[in-house]
Amino acid sequence: MADASYDVVVIGGGHNALITSCYLAANGLSVAVFERSHELGGGTCSEELPLPGFVSNQCSHSTRFYSHPAYADFNLAEKGLDLVFPEAGCGCGFPDGTYIVTYPTWPVVDKMTGKTEFSAENAEKTFKSIARISERDAETCRFIFEKFRTKWLPAIVETQYSPPTPWGVKDAVERLMDDPESGFDPVYAVMTVEQLARDLFESVEMQCFFMRRQSTQMGTYGEDVIGPHGALRNLATVLSVAASSITIGGSHSIAHALQKALSDQGGKFFVHHEVDKVLVENGTAKGIRLVDGTEIEAKKMVISGVDPTQTIARFIGPEYVSPKLLRRAANIKYDRGQLHWANVAMHELPKYTADDYDPDFILCANKTLIIKDTDYHASKWKAEIWLDGMAKYLALVVWEDTRWAPMKAPPGKHNAMAEDYAPPARFLTEKQWLELKVK
Repeated sequence: MADASYDVVVIGGGHNALITSCYLAANGLSVAVFERSHELGGGTCSEELPLPGFVSNQCSHSTRFYSHPAYADFNLAEKGLDLVFPEAGCGCGFPDGTYIVTYPTWPVVDKMTGKTEFSAENAEKTFKSIARISERDAETCRFIFEKFRTKWLPAIVETQYSPPTPWGVKDAVERLMDDPESGFDPVYAVMTVEQLARDLFESVEMQCFFMRRQSTQMGTYGEDVIGPHGALRNLATVLSVAASSITIGGSHSIAHALQKALSDQGGKFFVHHEVDKVLVENGTAKGIRLVDGTEIEAKKMVISGVDPTQTIARFIGPEYVSPKLLRRAANIKYDRGQLHWANVAMHELPKYTADDYDPDFILCANKTLIIKDTDYHASKWKAEIWLDGMAKYLALVVWEDTRWAPMKAPPGKHNAMAEDYAPPARFLTEKQWLELKVK
């Protein structure tokens, strides 16, 4: 006999699992979430780093959670999820003093619901910034914004918030390639990141900006094919189609708000409860067993919010999975695009040479600082990272949250997060990593 029983048992307490749990509980099911860590949230985690009093994020940082239906459906703004919205979105700066600033094209007009509206003024400001570098690229962006407004955004929203289509049936984004009016060239689905950058933009600046931001979006490099979803996602980010937001109190506030929403719906959660196995009877998941031997019955379903490898290889196990599926799960790699994240405590905010070129650069929610060399970002950058552990030229993306959220640092102080890329941890020995740290 089970030690406890629920309609739904959820393995792992990351934000996706919490969102799913909230909706299931809201629809009358008894739900329990089991998390092995000391708190819920998964990648939406924040700590006092690098010094006491400085709130920094360790994983998820730049979020647009206001756009998720759960934000309004569960009134997360009233449950402590407090967001601020910088005036500009993504910026890119180069050593020669040229800068690109893009502005939120669909800014948030209702903070409580996350409602957005198209801003012709911000779109024109983006065109003007890009036109200083390339009139052709500015016109390309004008075309892109029109297609986002009429075709691309509806397709993205439908695909993102709908169940996966059956095998062989195209989703809304894939159907864009069958629509001659969509403006989405079918060849984009098979182009590499470099090919997309060169095909879409004529200026070296926009090509480099597109490629570097793609690495942040998906952990990919210049030679990777990212498909139609990846191409649209990166264009939306580079051109600030959606407003960037900063979470007061750190990204963990997302988890806190979802946790409150789950409790309000009658759901339960248990931390320090590590799952060992999914209990299977006659090919159907019937519950879970914890590492301490406790058994929990799932009357309707078991949901796993952790990675496929752990779910298939450990929780379900080889006795219920074909050797082929087990092998494929084991072959999934999670370390191809590794990040160097540096959380920095500062006496004052950084100063940039952008003031004479574009004073709005400091208003960008995140700033990409790179050299102006398409070939370098397409191939040499990755080669240097993988061979030497660090590229010759840094390709930083910098977030300075305390420009807008000063409460994330002690009075008069500031924090920032700087991102660059690194090779998989297994490439270097512990001694080599320590030597790299000194550099």
